[in-house]
Amino acid sequence: MRGTGAVLLALILLQMPAAWPREVRRDPVTHKIRVLYIGDAWGPTPYTYMMEEPSFTGTPIPATYRHLGTYSDAQLRQFMRVYMPRTFNALTTGYDLIILSDTNRGLYRTDQLEWFKRSVEDQGMGLMMVGGVEAFGGSDYPSWKGSFVEDALPVSCVDGKTFGASFRVSSNYPEDPFIRSLPWNTMPPFGGMNVVETKEGSRVLLQATVDPKYPVLVYWEYGNGSGLAHTPDWTPSWGESVMYDWEFYPDYVDNMNFLTAGARIPEDLDLLHVIRTKFGDYFTRRALAISLLEFVEKFGAKISSAERSLGQIALIEKNGEELYLDQDYAGALAKLEETEKMFRALSDDTMKLRERALFWTYVVEWFAVTGTTMVCGGLLWTLMIKRRLYREVKVTRAV
Repeated sequence: MRGTGAVLLALILLQMPAAWPREVRRDPVTHKIRVLYIGDAWGPTPYTYMMEEPSFTGTPIPATYRHLGTYSDAQLRQFMRVYMPRTFNALTTGYDLIILSDTNRGLYRTDQLEWFKRSVEDQGMGLMMVGGVEAFGGSDYPSWKGSFVEDALPVSCVDGKTFGASFRVSSNYPEDPFIRSLPWNTMPPFGGMNVVETKEGSRVLLQATVDPKYPVLVYWEYGNGSGLAHTPDWTPSWGESVMYDWEFYPDYVDNMNFLTAGARIPEDLDLLHVIRTKFGDYFTRRALAISLLEFVEKFGAKISSAERSLGQIALIEKNGEELYLDQDYAGALAKLEETEKMFRALSDDTMKLRERALFWTYVVEWFAVTGTTMVCGGLLWTLMIKRRLYREVKVTRAV
């Protein structure tokens, strides 16, 4: 019995580390997850939504031929030289999550790909690959099969194989925190995906509902970190743009980042969705306010008071970000609602400034239009009605 108990205890101890969540990597100063987003980093991309979420900060690097057709090969390689971390230490101390989104393998050096693998295996970083014609097995582009990156991913690449039909997703893990975080019944269909093979020890969180039930979202823990494979493209691609218009699309992207970085996914879906939407609205309102102030300033208006108000709003929003990072969601929501009220007041004040600044413009326009009308009216009356400058034509009769 004693020997049996020891064996059982040993088996329990062996299983316990797998149940422990790995330590989440964050910036030690800002407590934000630092994202290195490589691939379809500009244009219609979820990177925009990531940067509106207070939990993330990042560096975008264009590294794809299909999404950014206006850039030449030389320009893309220049982006890689300028913005890619120069050393393994710079990568692991400056970032927590690497996202390879439909990016071309041919733009990377072999040592950089080896850095990605070691950063996950040894340093506990997260690595995510997102589908597209330049991802995984590729399609008329270099395949990622046999690379160091494939070692850290939970799937094996299949050269040149894609699935181009519309499909929806389902999950066999309804109690998984990531699956519980979103209303999958409202999720629109994808338009295509890369075909991959799952590795032993991986977890297929999402799969296609059509036959064959190809894996859509696959996760595993690799070494001290984790890897995630998202086989469809998450930008408007493969003929489908409805996914990009999904109400919960920003939550979908942000929660995948949490999962890959090892962070806890918040459970209150509705509250989190409202807060994230308001953070996005804040950046839109701020951009519109700055644009309007710049317009008004061109007409000589003094905008110093409006600029002070804009600075106060920014401080309140920053306080809301801090509360959000501390998981005080109710407090963060209150701060964001306060910024909305202040933006409305700022908009009213700016419109008054605009009216005062444009007053003399309106006066000059009125005089110009009125003067032109009077001159034209006087000439018309003189020439066509009074006809003072014309002699009366006498009637004659031929003899």
